[in-house]
Parts: sequence; C-alpha cells; structure tokens
Amino acid sequence: MKFRNLAGSEEVTRQSTARYEFFSMEFELEDGSTMVPWIEVRPVGEVNRPYINAVLTQQAKNRRRLTKGKIDARMLEENRDQDRELYPKFVFTGNWGGWIDDATGEEVAYSEEAARELLSQLPIDEFDELRAYCNELHNFRS
Repeated sequence: MKFRNLAGSEEVTRQSTARYEFFSMEFELEDGSTMVPWIEVRPVGEVNRPYINAVLTQQAKNRRRLTKGKIDARMLEENRDQDRELYPKFVFTGNWGGWIDDATGEEVAYSEEAARELLSQLPIDEFDELRAYCNELHNFRS
C-alpha cells in the first residue's frame, strides 16, 4: 500500500535551511532604508544528528542529577549555555547579515567565534525564540 497523500512531501534533513530574522532588532540605515539582522539556520532535533550527539554527550553529566530528581532552573541555564556553544558549529550555516560592530560601524563577517560572541550578548528571550524556531520542522519546509 502506498499513500497518495504523501506523494511530494518534503522531508526535512540536516541540510534543510531557513533564514531566521530578528525583527525586534530592525534598524535604519543611513539612506533611510531598514535592515533586519538574520542568520541562516539548520533544524535541531533528530534530523541534525551531529547536534543531537553533541547534546547527548554533554548531558551525560546531568544524568545523575536527573535520576535523583534534582531538576532546577540552573539546568535550564546550562542547556542554554550549551546551545550557545553548539549552535555556531552545528546549527548556523555560516550565512548571516545585518550584524554591525558597535566600535567600527562595519558589518561583522560570519565566523564561529563571532557567532558565539553574538549569542553571549543576545538577550535570553531572543535566543530562546531562535531555539524554538530551530525546533519547529515546519520552518524548514518550502
């Protein structure tokens, strides 16, 4: 049996990408036009095995706390910090735009180091929204 409804369905894979835009950070350029900073991302979750494997490896240290029922807010912070390290390597594609260096006024070229620095300065709620976006597979279907 083959279901006709599934014909042409697009499968989300690690290679699927989407452009995440930080609309709350829109700014005006000298010519009067506006720019919205953005980052091209891959999905997280099972489809992105390198990311999931890195998460599972790093969370091994939390297993003892989890089995003892010692779950607290600190673990959420640790997970967020872990993602700040993993996203530049496994989730970001290396394409971004609209990120301006405050000291020079120039656009910052993408690098893993620059991405980690951005994530360290990004407000928690903005980063959590980005993480939620990357978790939603429908964002990666055309």
